[in-house]
Amino acid sequence: MINGREIRIIQNLRMKKEVFFNLCKTLVDNYGLKPTRSVTVVEQVATFFMIVGTLEGNRHRSFQRVLKACTRMALDWIRPFQDPNETSYYIKDNPRYYPYFKVPKASPTFCTYFRYMPVDGTHIKANSTPSAIYRKKMISYTKLHGKYYLVDAGYPNISGFLAPYKVSYYNNHFETFNLIHSSIRTTIERTFGCWKSKFQIMESMPANINWRDQVALVLATMAIHNFIRKNDHYDEDFLDFERESEHMEPHDDPHIRNAQRHGPEIEQGDQ
Repeated sequence: MINGREIRIIQNLRMKKEVFFNLCKTLVDNYGLKPTRSVTVVEQVATFFMIVGTLEGNRHRSFQRVLKACTRMALDWIRPFQDPNETSYYIKDNPRYYPYFKVPKASPTFCTYFRYMPVDGTHIKANSTPSAIYRKKMISYTKLHGKYYLVDAGYPNISGFLAPYKVSYYNNHFETFNLIHSSIRTTIERTFGCWKSKFQIMESMPANINWRDQVALVLATMAIHNFIRKNDHYDEDFLDFERESEHMEPHDDPHIRNAQRHGPEIEQGDQ
């Protein structure tokens, strides 16, 4: 598998060969993964990726060893890779969003990194119900003063959450805000789409994986997602999702149509 054609290696391991070997070294040097008498580290990690990436292969002790190492890795790799007080380049360099959205602390920006364990509403097929105590431990989020999560209409507009306006009547400013809000959320959802595409186990979780391992797989694969993104800016999965241009239907109202292209206009006296 490791010495095969490059395209076959990427299909099986979900990354290029050099990135794979770099990951193996990182797991050994920093996260305690070790070879056994009969299985090398490379074989263990390759088997793990065959399972999480293509749903092929059988789980055994090597799978658990790699899963634990990648879960430890998540503590270092699911985090901001820039100053949390700086606005994402994707927002800052886009006149549609900046300066109307600043320093959003939330789910990932355009096909890039998972920054925190996300509060997003993405769906992962799970195969068991966690206990109430364990579920309570899981449902938590990191809150920083002056930052917010960009969330959909299912969440309330409270401190730390920024949801779209819920209005039942036409309002030019509210509709403009909601359109731009939706556009940013689309870029967030693309990152989840890329992650699920790269790790097919997130779309079809085997029934014989227990609940704790399902949770660990979410953390582990997000960490690996970030590792690949950090070490390979030309990964085909990421590039494919980035090629999907944002699509917003032109609005009949010229003010909203202008905001779709350039950002909302600030009228004299607006705060």
